[in-house]
Amino acid sequence: MREAIEKYVGRPNPYGEPPGPKVYWPPEIGGPLMAGEEDEVRNGLHNIAATLQAPSPEFADYPVTEMLVPDFERMTEEQKKDFLRLLHVDM
Repeated sequence: MREAIEKYVGRPNPYGEPPGPKVYWPPEIGGPLMAGEEDEVRNGLHNIAATLQAPSPEFADYPVTEMLVPDFERMTEEQKKDFLRLLHVDM
């Protein structure tokens, strides 16, 4: 979604986030969290938790993915503008 938003607004980092530290997960932790990253089926703890999400009322009017994440590319122009207002992205 981040790439789609950056492409739409025409600039990187439209949220104005400061760069954070490089994240390093030891294999003993990162492995279970992101298991299956190379495969089409991702069964890591992070992805399992994502499948347990409940629908968010803020996203009720937007198209969403199977994991209930807003699908920016499938939004109408009006939905995109409204969604970017929710994210406090200046156009």
